[in-house]
Amino acid sequence: MATSVLEPGSEFSSFASMLRRTRSGADHLLDDQETRTLPRRNSDEHKQTLLDEEPIEEGVRKFKTPYDRPLSFRLAILACTSMLSFGPYFAGDTLSAYSAFIKEDLEISGAQFGAIGALGSLPNILFLLVSGFIIDKIGNRRATLIFGVVFTIGQCVVALAATVKSYPLILLGQLIYGLGAESSYIVRNNICVEWFQSWNHYALAMGITLTVARTGTIAAFGGQIPFANWTGNYIWGMWLGAILCLMSLLSGVLFLILDRKAKREFFEELGDNAEDIAEYEKTKSQERYECVNPRTFPLSYWLGAAVTVTIYAALSPFLSQAGPYIAKKFDISNEDANFWLTAIDFISLVLTPSLGFLVDWTSKRGWLVFLGNVFAVIGYTMLGFTPISPAFGVLVIGLHFSLMPAALWPTIPILLNKRSTAFGFAMVSSMINGMLTGVAPLVGYIGDQYGLSGVCLFCSLVALLSSILCLSWNLLDRFGTNPVINKKVV
Repeated sequence: MATSVLEPGSEFSSFASMLRRTRSGADHLLDDQETRTLPRRNSDEHKQTLLDEEPIEEGVRKFKTPYDRPLSFRLAILACTSMLSFGPYFAGDTLSAYSAFIKEDLEISGAQFGAIGALGSLPNILFLLVSGFIIDKIGNRRATLIFGVVFTIGQCVVALAATVKSYPLILLGQLIYGLGAESSYIVRNNICVEWFQSWNHYALAMGITLTVARTGTIAAFGGQIPFANWTGNYIWGMWLGAILCLMSLLSGVLFLILDRKAKREFFEELGDNAEDIAEYEKTKSQERYECVNPRTFPLSYWLGAAVTVTIYAALSPFLSQAGPYIAKKFDISNEDANFWLTAIDFISLVLTPSLGFLVDWTSKRGWLVFLGNVFAVIGYTMLGFTPISPAFGVLVIGLHFSLMPAALWPTIPILLNKRSTAFGFAMVSSMINGMLTGVAPLVGYIGDQYGLSGVCLFCSLVALLSSILCLSWNLLDRFGTNPVINKKVV
């Protein structure tokens, strides 16, 4: 059972209530050791405010919370957050786009090249849990800077390794890159929750940031080979990935500046009171050293995690391995088959922000996830067991793929308290990575033995299991004591 609903709306209402009493906390949140001389309100008036807890009259305070900012300011935050993942997505998929060049240049086998990709993901099965804990403890600003530096250094090492033709060095660089990039995606989601949940626009924000990030994937696969042909050497494309990672790091720095500015202006309006500051510092100190305990997470969270893992157990292997089987069944070329799989990404790219807006508007997160699972069962069945054009199955699976990030991921933070949000995201991501290490080879084996029908049967059954779990998830929440999944964030 959810102990509290994570949202800047509810969390920040109590947060703002406490801050009315503190009227200053900028020194702690901003790590600013400068002493400010700010006007003090009348002591009697302050005591009366503490007793009555009445809203401050309109016009006395410009911002109710640090996130109560003009639209232009929030759009700037959204732009910085979106660009935070563009560089890592581009750089990570550049490695796949240049696989043939790298294997030839470094004189390595396909298995050795596969080890490069594995080093970017396998360590994150456990490290994501550590990074989620770190993000919850140090906050989004520091985490953005730390993990941005890590993935930028990692990609620079990868590019350097390709330049000097060193296989051990490229393994080291990919390990560093993977640790920073995967963790930065958790920070990206956490920023969307922090800045946009109080406005009930965080599903839209998460959809937009993911769309921009996936644009990096499309740019890498569509543009890196022509770029290598134009420059005469793929090495320049590797360094382009490093430059774009640096650009993402700089966008993180800009987010840090804007976030710091918003909180500074908010706290400066609260005035200065040494007694209340001490109380606030004590509270924040207790929060900083309070350990995240997954055993306290509600059952709704774990059911939601199970729904997420089963969705990706079918979707990820299908997208990465179904191409040859589609080509064989429909008697088309591998290029045409890959076109249909790429179309799923394009559909998601276009529809995810719009569906995020729909999620924010209706707040029917759980039921929209259920609808997405129904689309998955229909889409896999159409592709695997009907002779009609793959376009129809691809369209339905594209709808499923669009609904998942728009409706599913925004559900996680409302089930946890604010201090556990990043760890909650990280826990689910870690479970997905662990699951894929076993499921991906299994899907490959099924495809080799039974073709597209076998792959689609497996994916349909997993999607059906996910649908049953999702139905149970919605009903458990609906008839529980604190239903939150399908309610508006207030």
